[in-house]
Amino acid sequence: MKLLKIIIIGLIVFMSASLSWGKTFEQSGLILYPSTGTELLAMHTKAVARYAADGTTTHYKLIHTSGASTPYEVSSAVTFEDYESFEFEPRAMLSGGTVAIYSPANIKAGSTQQIFDGATVTFTESGGCVSPNMWGTNTTPGTTDMTDEINYALAASANIMLIDDEYLFTDITLVGDYNFLGTGFLVGSTTGSAPLASVLKATDSSGRLVLMEAYYNSVITLSSDIDMQGKLRINDALIKSSNKSFDVEGVLISDNISMHSTSLNIRLGGDAHITTYFSNCDSNNTALYCQGGMAEIENAIVVASGGRGGMCYNGGVLRISEAEIYDCSSDGLYVLYGGSIIADNAIVDGNGGNGAVINYGGSIQINGATINGNTGSGVVSESNGTIYAINSEITSNTLSGIFTTFGGFVNANGAIITGNGSYALDCRLNSSANIINAVIDLTNNSGDLQVRALQGGNIYSDEPGVDSGLTSLASDDFKPLWNQTDTAGSFIGEADPQEFTNRLGGLDLDEGSTARIDAGIVLITSSNQKIDTESSTATDDLDSIDTDSVPVFFFLKAASTTRTTVIKHGTGNIYTTTGSDISLDNTEKAALIYYVGTRYLAMPMF
Repeated sequence: MKLLKIIIIGLIVFMSASLSWGKTFEQSGLILYPSTGTELLAMHTKAVARYAADGTTTHYKLIHTSGASTPYEVSSAVTFEDYESFEFEPRAMLSGGTVAIYSPANIKAGSTQQIFDGATVTFTESGGCVSPNMWGTNTTPGTTDMTDEINYALAASANIMLIDDEYLFTDITLVGDYNFLGTGFLVGSTTGSAPLASVLKATDSSGRLVLMEAYYNSVITLSSDIDMQGKLRINDALIKSSNKSFDVEGVLISDNISMHSTSLNIRLGGDAHITTYFSNCDSNNTALYCQGGMAEIENAIVVASGGRGGMCYNGGVLRISEAEIYDCSSDGLYVLYGGSIIADNAIVDGNGGNGAVINYGGSIQINGATINGNTGSGVVSESNGTIYAINSEITSNTLSGIFTTFGGFVNANGAIITGNGSYALDCRLNSSANIINAVIDLTNNSGDLQVRALQGGNIYSDEPGVDSGLTSLASDDFKPLWNQTDTAGSFIGEADPQEFTNRLGGLDLDEGSTARIDAGIVLITSSNQKIDTESSTATDDLDSIDTDSVPVFFFLKAASTTRTTVIKHGTGNIYTTTGSDISLDNTEKAALIYYVGTRYLAMPMF
């Protein structure tokens, strides 16, 4: 008896709650059941007046009565307001004229349910989600042509679009910013084989477009710059525009897509995974940006006749494998502000700027690459940037093969550096480079100086004229000379460039090599220089110091206790602080010499 009482009380509470929910719902709006489209229009007219009078909202329930579907045909254009909402039973749908509904959020229907049949539907506000299924049934996913349905959904001015199936298309247009949901695909199709890279290279931008349009049956046109959020999958499609940008802030997954006159920009938080990619960017833009986002692209061909090929900055990361980047009007690859590009085995050819350049931190890895025929230098690292070009071919670039400055670093171990218009390697302003095992010959810089370090530059190198790869070079093809330090602390040699802590302002405290007097003159190559007589004679006079000597401040000491070097006062360009000659007759004696103006001042240190 007690249990029965509990059950009865529970039922009363449940019924009261249901009645209360129903009463509240009715008080918040009027529920109407139109039987035809004409009746729906009449109800709409009254709903507008009713809302103006007392604020009553209206909810239309469109029901299915019989047959395959129940169309509510709207014979004229109508705009439903924010206080009007719709609920569609399965197989009930709007049909006919032009309909504007306030928002997709004002619609209640199944996620794959068709609710529009031929009606041109737009939304006044962008809130809520639409799907191509609202306009048609995807009978056989990936086979049924859903082009019209996709375009209706894209044009409906809703910013959220559900792609939960495979939707085959031919020509669709993106008209604004979208947030894509779902795990489905926009599926295109192709005819025949993709154009070969050699064929694409042999023609101009318009010719490349013709080739791509003949290959792709499916085209996506951008009518404006697009900001894509959420997750979108596209296969086998050509994306084209007139100097527009396809910005990715969500996830883009694609196989076999091409872009014409369109820049792909992976923004902060964006992520792109593309297999087989061709960009024919003839607009005044970079073909491929990673602006804080990440992109992984395989089998890429990039042409940017209006700008750079690939660019990463603000921490963006681009991994691009088996890539060809050519005929860009500016740099092939460019990194700025901590970005990173990995493009091993790439071909970076014939670009209007540098092949690969980095500035203000970040890194570029182009190991095993071919960097050829670029109008600037092959590889440029500035302002603490790092470039790895190990075993790469850096050839026939108009300026230097490798240029580093302001603390940049390039590792070109094992690289082939030939045929460049200026230096094989130009290293300046506290930058460093590694060219151990590199091949360098006199085809760079018209046969003149090949490797140069200036203003604190440090180069890790084999010995010219001796080690493999540098056999065609002589010692004077390096400046400063190999294993020597100049007055600004620049160095080329086998020591680790990071260990030059004892070379300050050209002062090398390590033991220097021995210099011999030649006709009263000596060439100084070290800041701690040993000196010996000409032909090992017992005594020899030192009249002058060769003005091509590297240091301006150095120690000079005797190389032998059995031979004497006499530093002459006033005979040549040497003047002693004592006004008398200085005799270095044993290895415990030295002189400190400083170059001032046109003379060398010598002071005995004993």
